[in-house]
Amino acid sequence: MIVLEMRKMRHCVSCAIVSAVFAIVATPALAQEVDTILVGGKILTVDPQFSIRSALAVREGRIAAIGSDAEVRRLAGAKTRTIDLQGRTVIPGLIDSHMHAIRAALSFSTEVNWIGAASLGDALSRLHEAVAESKA
Repeated sequence: MIVLEMRKMRHCVSCAIVSAVFAIVATPALAQEVDTILVGGKILTVDPQFSIRSALAVREGRIAAIGSDAEVRRLAGAKTRTIDLQGRTVIPGLIDSHMHAIRAALSFSTEVNWIGAASLGDALSRLHEAVAESKA
């Protein structure tokens, strides 16, 4: 009977230590304010239930939390940027890294290069130059 009680006590002490360590480690992460919050929208989570939330918090470029406006607003600090989505929808980002190499190789010398065009005037100037070069 005494051995059983000692095992229970050790188990309780172990659980208490694990809980205390978790609380110490987790508290700074939870206390850290978020950089940006998006509120008043429709956040498509794409989780197994395809649930929709109204707000999202971002910390260091990563999603820190999703939930209701009230839940996410509680994470904001003095320096947090707040974006009111005004009912707009936020969907998961897609990174499209494909290219059309054959088309680019065939038409590179005949197309106007728009990279770095800073204004409509700059773009029109490039078009005029391309027309002039094609007539020469």
